Amino acid sequence: MKIEIATENDIEQIGPLWIDLMRIHEEFEPTFFKDTKDNVSLYLSQLGYRQSYCPTERIFVLRDDSNPDTTQNIKGYIWGNITYSYSNYNSDKIGSINDIYIHPELQGSGYGRQLTSALLKWFAEVGAQKLTVFIVNKNERSLKLFESFGFKPLGTKLSLDINQPE
Repeated sequence: MKIEIATENDIEQIGPLWIDLMRIHEEFEPTFFKDTKDNVSLYLSQLGYRQSYCPTERIFVLRDDSNPDTTQNIKGYIWGNITYSYSNYNSDKIGSINDIYIHPELQGSGYGRQLTSALLKWFAEVGAQKLTVFIVNKNERSLKLFESFGFKPLGTKLSLDINQPE
């Protein structure tokens, strides 16, 4: 297994991984994530565009380099981007970790840590001053991973579905 920057050809393989990630999120928060897995083509087109044309976005993949089939060798990924905070509080360059996923058969083997380390290194190279990650409630495994890197809770993000009948 090796960690690499995603190529345009890798993006399509991320689709099934993202669907599984949304399924996991839906188990934690059923109402918030119930429809997201239906948007895989939109997600992949945005991800492909961002990876190819946006220097403030980065996707790393976990590639099974023992598998010669390059259409079936992505076993995990992490996606992050740089944003700028222009608030009354600060004007920092902020790195956001948007997604991380490792195939279930490889979870607990240190690959999530390796992917995260690769992205954190990139964030440092591009000058991010702060990093954020949104972790779904009850996702203890992700919480422990990011806390092991020094991430600390900052607040609570609340959600309201305004299209739900009362």
